[in-house]
Amino acid sequence: MSKAKNLNLLLLIGFFVIFLILRSVYYTEHLNFSADQGVDAQKVLSLYREHKIPLIGPFTSLQYNGRLLFQGPAYYYLLFVFLYIGKFDPIISSYLFTIFCGLMIFPLFYGLKMLTNKKVAYLMVITYAFFPYYVEYTRFHWNTTYLLSLLPLLVLFMGLYKKYKSKWLFLLISSMLGFLLQFHYQFILIIFGFFIYYFYFVRVKLYYVFLFILGLLIGFSPLILFEFRNQFYNIQTIILYINHRNQLQSGGNLFTTPHYYLSISFMGLIIFYSLIAKYLPSGKNFKILLTVLALIFISASALINFHKPEHSFWSYSTHWNYPDEYKVYTIIKSQHLKNYNVANMTYYDVTSDVIKFLLKRDGVNINYTDYYHNKYLFIIAAHYYNYMSDPAYEVNTFKPSKVLKVWKINSTYNLYLRERL
Repeated sequence: MSKAKNLNLLLLIGFFVIFLILRSVYYTEHLNFSADQGVDAQKVLSLYREHKIPLIGPFTSLQYNGRLLFQGPAYYYLLFVFLYIGKFDPIISSYLFTIFCGLMIFPLFYGLKMLTNKKVAYLMVITYAFFPYYVEYTRFHWNTTYLLSLLPLLVLFMGLYKKYKSKWLFLLISSMLGFLLQFHYQFILIIFGFFIYYFYFVRVKLYYVFLFILGLLIGFSPLILFEFRNQFYNIQTIILYINHRNQLQSGGNLFTTPHYYLSISFMGLIIFYSLIAKYLPSGKNFKILLTVLALIFISASALINFHKPEHSFWSYSTHWNYPDEYKVYTIIKSQHLKNYNVANMTYYDVTSDVIKFLLKRDGVNINYTDYYHNKYLFIIAAHYYNYMSDPAYEVNTFKPSKVLKVWKINSTYNLYLRERL
């Protein structure tokens, strides 16, 4: 291996180490393993124990009269890998995903080096590894964070295709595009961009259109099979959404959900860096530019992350994080009760899915969905809040009842054990 290649490898290893350091400080306090992750982890655990392979994944945030649009199962497949290797521990499995994201530095660099040049490769690696936006979103399980983590592999395939011009590599690229579309339907915009890039700018052979479509179908095949088995449910849902587009309900919007921009910004930055590459300085001046840019990004990320947060990332409540969830779980298990349920008033959805995942993981056998016949109810609520007057049926229907025990979880929240009278 040449001296230059050795230097590249050493630099990438150094970037990987800093990548992990930026994300590891107060990792459990920052960790977003909350309601959505709890629901998805329960689903994956159930599929694993029932030996089922799903053809659909989570549903989108768009709804109309309870009608749902499902995404692909690829997120469940990958989530299972990290959960299984991590023994279904939220912290271990999440950190394994973070390590995986860090390792993607290597295919990102070598792919871009083949696809563009070394300058673009270093700029993009530094941005991906150190920019605060990407630091925040490479620490937890989520379909769009998984999508971001896999884009470097797509870039590597693109670089290999440019180098070897193999139709099998082109089929691999289009299959990867179809696979990534399973994670989020916004990715269709990027697929459209790839079509323009290869058929207008690169001008690949016309019959590659067939390979492009074939690859998309291969990568998207689980959902296609689901459609054939279920009277084209998703297609009918899309038509319904279009016909009632002014009446759609959504769990978020483009301005309050930055994860919508992860993959688009990533590919956009590659395009931007490629366009400005010819204007960048060379030699020592370029090294100075990279050093300054890296220091700015690292400093910004350190300012955000190198202090103990009051709540987990993306938390709906202050003073609540995964360690608090785990503390409640250990208390509930220690009571050795039967015929109980759990309500967490720190969430918009009070069904306490993180704690239920931990209990299900340990084989605790209760009726997790029944809030009408349970004898006991554990309630997480702020110490100043009159939780029994909350409109949520999980607590509102638990009347008459009395408090048996109270545990202080942190400075804001208590755990209450109530018994139905």
